[in-house]
Amino acid sequence: MADFNGDGKEDIAAIFPGYTFVFVYYGNGDGTFNLAIELDAGQYIGSLAVGDFNSDGKPDLVAGLEMSHQACIFFNLGQKQFAASYFASGADTDTLIATDLNRDGKPDVAVTNFIYSYEPANADVIFHK
Repeated sequence: MADFNGDGKEDIAAIFPGYTFVFVYYGNGDGTFNLAIELDAGQYIGSLAVGDFNSDGKPDLVAGLEMSHQACIFFNLGQKQFAASYFASGADTDTLIATDLNRDGKPDVAVTNFIYSYEPANADVIFHK
């Protein structure tokens, strides 16, 4: 949850198993939400986190892509518009979180990865600069 459109009301970003979309539901401030806009990552999404990854004051989304070695950041451009940018995340992205790991005031992304040959999972950290 975050205020993605800057209207002071909480909005919801959600993923659903078997979909390639992030669904963003904009809140009305009374416990109801508008129909979702869909952000297409182009691949199945296994995890989702929120953070301001370009330091513009607007919450962005990062989606871990299940069947690739990538994650996708949806940069919040305002006006319900997002721009997708992909980055390498190691092996198949399983789970990710956005948090300030190095205490510089900027969200970093921690990613856990796995591969289907049952190798041990690993973790990667992407530091925000």
